[in-house]
Amino acid sequence: MDIVSPSAEKGEAQRRAVISNLLRYGVLALGPALFACLPAVVIDSAGWHPWGYSANSALVDPVYIDLTARLGNLMDLQQVGNIYASFQYEAFTYPPGAIFLFYPLHWMDYWIAVGLWTMLSLTSLLVVVALILTRTQPHLRYVEVWSYSCLISVVGVFAFPSIYECISLGQTGLLLLALVTIDFFLPWKRWQGILTGLAVAFKIYPIVFVLWWLYRRHFRAAFVSMIVAAVVSGLSFIVWPTSF
Repeated sequence: MDIVSPSAEKGEAQRRAVISNLLRYGVLALGPALFACLPAVVIDSAGWHPWGYSANSALVDPVYIDLTARLGNLMDLQQVGNIYASFQYEAFTYPPGAIFLFYPLHWMDYWIAVGLWTMLSLTSLLVVVALILTRTQPHLRYVEVWSYSCLISVVGVFAFPSIYECISLGQTGLLLLALVTIDFFLPWKRWQGILTGLAVAFKIYPIVFVLWWLYRRHFRAAFVSMIVAAVVSGLSFIVWPTSF
């Protein structure tokens, strides 16, 4: 019968602890590292269609078609003063308040605009996942929340075609989702409604969350959101009156 000395047992325990810590920190570092590469990967792979949309590939080429159309709408705004002047294919189907969201892109090179919009969409997805993890897994530490959120976001982009297509087409869905999710999940009751109001000003359908607040008798949040949406719309009328 072999006798293991206490010092040998202690050394083995330390070795296992080091390996365990290395694996743990390696996993924690993997998420941010992969997420940092994600914008370049998505832009470079734009045009690839996930399995769920393979039959619709003819409908979504060229890539970033929605974002490209918004840049064209901004050119109409500059030339004729009315962003709705050419209301045909890929017309500006947003409220006038959304002009504030897209207008900074007008001053950028096309691929810079694509890169920034892609990073904005991916960051919005990351924030949504992190907020959900924070609420559902309160035992996780801050570093773990964001590391796991990065990993989940990377997997989500390529596992769920609707997320990938939202990004590769240059749509606003993830940004609107982030605005509403932040507004609902963060404990700032006094200011709740501001971000949802922005979402309503940028795209009409987030108003369903205002209706939810009214149903739950959260009248302050509903009122704040509608005031914010009205202010943003009013400012857009002052700046671009011919687009009304």
